[in-house]
Parts: sequence; structure tokens; C-alpha cells
Amino acid sequence: RREAVAILAQAMLWLWVGAPLAASDALSSAEAKWRAGSGQLWFQHMRRAGGTMMCLEMLNHIDEIGWARGPNHVREDLERWGCLNPWWEMQDILSFVGGAPAILEALHVNGSFNAVTQEYGPLPPVYDSEYADWVFVTSLRSPWTRVLSQVQHEMWPCCSSAQLFQHCVRGKYREVWWAADNHPDTILGIPPHRVSDSPGVFFDNYYTRVLSGKTWAEGVGPEDVNTALLALRRFSVIVVLEEVALTHWQFVCYLGIRILRSPRRHNTWSAHKDSQQSGHIKKVCDLVSEASRSEFELRNVLDEQVYTAGKALAIERVAACAREPPSHLAAWEVHEIRKAVVPELEVLRKATQQV
Repeated sequence: RREAVAILAQAMLWLWVGAPLAASDALSSAEAKWRAGSGQLWFQHMRRAGGTMMCLEMLNHIDEIGWARGPNHVREDLERWGCLNPWWEMQDILSFVGGAPAILEALHVNGSFNAVTQEYGPLPPVYDSEYADWVFVTSLRSPWTRVLSQVQHEMWPCCSSAQLFQHCVRGKYREVWWAADNHPDTILGIPPHRVSDSPGVFFDNYYTRVLSGKTWAEGVGPEDVNTALLALRRFSVIVVLEEVALTHWQFVCYLGIRILRSPRRHNTWSAHKDSQQSGHIKKVCDLVSEASRSEFELRNVLDEQVYTAGKALAIERVAACAREPPSHLAAWEVHEIRKAVVPELEVLRKATQQV
């Protein structure tokens, strides 16, 4: 309990007094360009954190979010590739293509596209001038439930026993770790342009590594979580899987996109994902993993800070929109935003009173 309160305290302190004004200025400028019909969108797809479901929602807005598709640019290509780019499928974009100028050239040569997904590599340096015209979107989920979902879907050999699950948490992979219907390339990426050379990246402060650009580093520390937290300030939308309604209003307020058909729909993505997995595998994994949960949470305290701060930032962004609604919002939307954010702010208020 004390550890959880301490994590929240640090996240709140960062949120309200630790972020430089430059972050807000860069964000506002990029969002204004996007709403004006220019600029590009970068979707940092965190594995098993609601990214695929978020992708499916964004695919309903292809006139606004131009995902790169196959050579024929037809619906079949869109359904085949989803948010993935067929020219660098399952590869780190930054390693395979290069920085923003090279990515823009690839998008424009192959068509009039304005959105990319990065699933097999880290976030770029979002405050560099070459990314000034980009808006950023990502998704987060409780670190423990995220890794448990990943193991159940992609790495279920880790659930063969409590001891093997502990080995996976500690990054000791002596056996085959990927599920039979998967391949290491679909999880880590195609060599040499992978997110990392080891699946241990997913068990060792995955969010912190991706957001700080340290997916290949031997370890991460306080300076890296500070980098990650500052990077979050540059995101226009932080999807929190456990708080779906906040997602819709971030898209509406800051990118001008009415992303969900039903903005009142809560907590459906988690239920959908759970219904897709084998009931037997889930029961076994739930059983054998519990003994390692405390160790995982201790090892991933940096990611817990990232997740907590990300959720707080998403709430604060929607609250800011409710306080000063932009002109493109309808009156009923302002009303709905205020209804959605008040309970969340009350949770934050009570939590900070305990600090």
C-alpha cells in the first residue's frame, strides 16, 4: 500500500510541477497543424496494451488518419495490413527506414499517407525539430495485466510451471518461450531491425524502455523513467485500456477525431481480449504466475510510475478540455466530457490526499 502511494506521489509531482512549458508548446503546435489538415500521426503500439483494438477503431477514420496500405490502396489491403505498414512490416521503423525525413519520403512516394505505427521499436526523440509536425498516440495498461496477457497469448510456455514463469520474469530463457502458433519474429520483429534481441524486454520495464529509446539497453534507471515521463507529455492521446472513455475525448478534443461510435462504452476492450484467449491456458497462467507477481511488480516499479503518470495525464488532458472547450466541440460533447472526467478527477483527488 505504501509503495503504491509513493508511486502515485511521484507521478503527481511530475505531472503538476515537473514538466517544462516547452512540452506543452510543442504539443499544441503539432495538434493545431493536424486539425488544420497537415502534419503526421505516430502510433506507438505497445504490445498487449489495447493497441490492436485502438488500431481497429482508427481504421474507421481512414479519411483523416491515412494509414499506409498495400500497392493497390484498396479495402482488402487495409484489412490485410491494418495499421502496419507493408513496406516495413514487423521491423523497427527507425532502424529500417531512418528518422522523420526518410519516413515522410517513404509515405509520400507510395501515396498520400500521414500515419505510421511503430510496434517493433522504440519511440523516436519526440522533441527533435524533425518531429515538430507529428502528433503521437500510444496505449497503456497495468504492467502486470499487460505482461500476463502477453504470456497467455504469445509466450504461454512460460506458464508450464511456476518455476518457469519465474525464469521468464527474471529473463532466463532456457526453453522455447514462444507459443506454437507464434514465431519469435512476430513478437520481437525481423532481424536485424528488432525491438530487442531478447523477450526479456517485455518483462523488464517495457514502457520505460520504449518511451526512453532503451529497448536494447542492459538495464534502465531513474534517469530513463524521467525521459519516458517527459516523452508522455508530447503525446496527444494516451489510451488507458482500463479507462476507454478517456480515449474518445482525447481524440475529440486534441485531434478533432470522433474515434468511438459510442463514447460511453467502458471497459469493453479488456473483455473482448480476454474472450479471445483459451480458457484453459488462462486458468493455468493465472495459477502459476501468482507466485511471481510481487517479484515482477518490484522489478517493474519504473513502469508502474509510467502507467500511473500516463493515466493521470490522460485525465488531466480531458479535464483541461472540459475547462476550456475548443471551438470545434458541440455543446452536448462538452457536457459528456464533463460527466466523464469528474469521477476520474475525484479518484485522483482522494489518492493525492493520502500522499
